[in-house]
Amino acid sequence: MDLELFDSWEPISKARKPIGLENWKRLSHMAEQLKGKKATDLTFTSCYPGHEGKKKLLGSIEGNLHFLMGYASPAFHMAPYHWCVVDPNLSEEDALILHKTKGHPSRPELWKRCELDMKDEGDLIDGAPHPSVGEVRETVKVARAKKAESITVTSGVGSYTAIPSEGLVYGNHNKQVYAWEMVKNSFFAAANPELTEKMNEYQNAQLDMEEELSRSIEIPMPVRHRAYEFVDTGFDDEVYPLVKSHYPVPSSVVPVEAATGETVYGVITNNSVDFYDREGTPANVNVYDMSFASFDLTQDGGTFASVVKSFGDKFIPEGLEEFVHVEEAANE
Repeated sequence: MDLELFDSWEPISKARKPIGLENWKRLSHMAEQLKGKKATDLTFTSCYPGHEGKKKLLGSIEGNLHFLMGYASPAFHMAPYHWCVVDPNLSEEDALILHKTKGHPSRPELWKRCELDMKDEGDLIDGAPHPSVGEVRETVKVARAKKAESITVTSGVGSYTAIPSEGLVYGNHNKQVYAWEMVKNSFFAAANPELTEKMNEYQNAQLDMEEELSRSIEIPMPVRHRAYEFVDTGFDDEVYPLVKSHYPVPSSVVPVEAATGETVYGVITNNSVDFYDREGTPANVNVYDMSFASFDLTQDGGTFASVVKSFGDKFIPEGLEEFVHVEEAANE
């Protein structure tokens, strides 16, 4: 690997001169650390303002700056030796300790905000991405989907963006948020027929789907009583973000086929999914060959994020296709 790439390695540059031989001996361990590695193993995507989506190299002045400030992609697979590339004065032992205590320096909130694609990069063999990479990808996916469906219009002195799937209209000029139910019969709606048509079309489709599901899915009365406790409670702040974006609201019921072939019912609460049989008795479902009577949906709970996501992907496709609100079913 060409050492000229690492313009932050000033001691190594000096070590090439006779007076710097002691420095070279002190830093010679880097030759072993980088043996067999390529520039791609040290390259990450940055979301630094003005550099969004640009590739940076660890060991360069700019690359180190962006990396240590948290602008590196969460999908960058980081290994302990990467710390030595940032600071070649570190020993392997120091790098291992730093890797364990500091962890991946990427700041996921920056990537959620910039909504960039994240491809796996870095050392895919010896490294690992940020633990939150899956959550960030899901958040970005949802945000980009909403942006793709959004409709922006200029009305009066302001600019407004409507998102049909949310049923909301955002005032870009005044930072206000308006529920479509409140403005659909207003002059604003009449003056913007294309926006009104798309908002009403999505809203009507959702109502039709929920009504059809309410008729087609029989929820046993004991399960309805369990679910009714959580009507209008909303999700706790501590639940995984993908739960808020992908799961139906608390008090919803998700029919699930158990390992025995029988149907059990997942009741969505404000911080969990609790499973019951037709009699309202706690029941178990299997995910990844593990048995669960309940999923804790909070980030610090006892259920792995992969299990929470797997359940959503398998039984709640697109977020709203396999559930029924208990308050609707209770009125049958």
